[in-house]
Amino acid sequence: AAVVAGLRELAFIEELGEPRILWPDGLEVPLRLRRPVACIAWQDTYFSVAVDWSTGVPRGVILEGPWPSLPNVGARYLPVIDRLESVPSSVWLEDRAQLDALAIADSMWQSLDDGDYEGLGRIVIDARKARQTSPQEPGTRIELENHRVVLFGRSPAQDAPGELPVNRKWESIQKGLGELRAGRDWESLDVRWERPVMVLRGTAEGE
Repeated sequence: AAVVAGLRELAFIEELGEPRILWPDGLEVPLRLRRPVACIAWQDTYFSVAVDWSTGVPRGVILEGPWPSLPNVGARYLPVIDRLESVPSSVWLEDRAQLDALAIADSMWQSLDDGDYEGLGRIVIDARKARQTSPQEPGTRIELENHRVVLFGRSPAQDAPGELPVNRKWESIQKGLGELRAGRDWESLDVRWERPVMVLRGTAEGE
């Protein structure tokens, strides 16, 4: 019971099964680990973050173990969803902008493959204006390497009538990555519309 209680306190464990005693001196505890999809940064330290669905409402949980450099899962660098002014005081994310950015990161994990992540490189998701999205305000900004930016609009965590389905946005991003692989270098990609707006490097107008 003490071992199981201790395991339940570890944020990186999502679910514990029924423990089984292995005589004479063993214990088997089936478990499932959380999957990190994003990270937060404090000074030069990173903390990976997973999505918790135990209450039916998505919440962000900070996993144990700081990283001295940007964490990755396989070929995927975890997107940074916030840069903190102080070390986290709780394992739970409370800020709405953080949760909006986390919802985008979770959607990204499910929608893109390893090759797409490699094309994106290191990512910062700035969702501070996600809930202010309008035709004039692009809302969430996904900042990429080489001074590229994707204008994403609202977060999947928002119930916004008229918002382009999130899977269509990721399809537009995949097409944008295809353009980069074909040698068409862009600096801005607005995926909020049926027809995404791309601004090529060194030009003032989209196409």
